[in-house]
Amino acid sequence: MNKFLLALITNSFLFLTEVCSQTKCKCGSTNIAKGRIINGRIAEQNTWPWITAVMVFKNSGKFESCGGTLIDKRFILTAAHCFPSGIKKVEVLLGGQNRKEDGEILSVKRILTHDDWKVDSKKIKEESETKNDIALVELKDPVKFNLKIKPICLPPDKNFEPSEKNATVIAAGWGRTDPDEASSKTINLMETNLTLLDWKTCNKFEALDSSQICAWSNNSSTCKGDSGGPLAYKHENRMIVIGITSYGNKDCVSSPTIFTKVAAFLEWIITNGADPCR
Repeated sequence: MNKFLLALITNSFLFLTEVCSQTKCKCGSTNIAKGRIINGRIAEQNTWPWITAVMVFKNSGKFESCGGTLIDKRFILTAAHCFPSGIKKVEVLLGGQNRKEDGEILSVKRILTHDDWKVDSKKIKEESETKNDIALVELKDPVKFNLKIKPICLPPDKNFEPSEKNATVIAAGWGRTDPDEASSKTINLMETNLTLLDWKTCNKFEALDSSQICAWSNNSSTCKGDSGGPLAYKHENRMIVIGITSYGNKDCVSSPTIFTKVAAFLEWIITNGADPCR
């Protein structure tokens, strides 16, 4: 092989390697905490770099917050019920463990709730009757990924489910640590391990459809203020968001938490402009 041909092959290989490194989809990488929200624990710094606080300011002057999950440079996945009528503005906190002391506050371009998510408080008596509880928040400007801000992976396809029975999943958020005390919303990001229940078991507690899943623990759970946050599962050494916190029992621990099944809405997510890793 002559030197010219060898140089050509070598340069071509280096070019392709560089292109692949630039376009490779990197998501779901985290610093998993060493140990194992209600009865949860404080998450270590940068453990969940995709989690966001979605801050909703109402025309009435009231303020509400939900969780959310960064899935690419512009889009955050969250729950539709986080956006009632009468909203003045929405902001997003990214890259923060302590929601009052660190992180970046970003402006929002638009909010997209699922067309089939409809809640009429006069007609629907139970929160469990809500379906399609999913929304996308598009940021005004794309974020730059770093140690504190990274996207999570979406499920690889619409039929994805954890292969093992009673899989361990992780929920995180800044919600209440006491279901009866509004002032108990935590400043520090909390996390907890839950057990993903099979669909038949879930339906013993709630009448769910195929776009919903549930998870439970005997002594810890998500609670008010954790809505919209991620339910994450480790698959092939990457974290995947398989659920969006939707609703649960008023005491937060006596029955499973219901999550919107992300895999069931992959087409909707992509159709609305998101370009996530899968």
